Amino acid sequence: MTIDITLKGHRLFLHAMEGTHPDNEDWIRRKNNVVNHFSSSSWHTALRLRSENQTLEQDFNLTSSHYVLAGGAFPLILENEGQVGTITVSGLPDEEDHDLVTTGIRSFLLQQD
Repeated sequence: MTIDITLKGHRLFLHAMEGTHPDNEDWIRRKNNVVNHFSSSSWHTALRLRSENQTLEQDFNLTSSHYVLAGGAFPLILENEGQVGTITVSGLPDEEDHDLVTTGIRSFLLQQD
């Protein structure tokens, strides 16, 4: 799996575990584009658009070369600032990518209390 943390358009962290493919970085880029466009997690957006029978290309004029409906990208939101970045995982099935990101964020936030 590959993990990416981006803040205000600048990559802060990237780690590609052994056995990953360079394509994982392209998946990360396209998932991040979905988060930045829709201001919600890529998995939530994917499920919502599928349930509404919408596609990125036909309904939003967003090409698959730049956007993908797949889980694993999550917006980083700060109080009084709004969305400031993304944290993204690629390499597992969609829902597992999403679950890994949300579990990590939840664990981090619980340590802050």
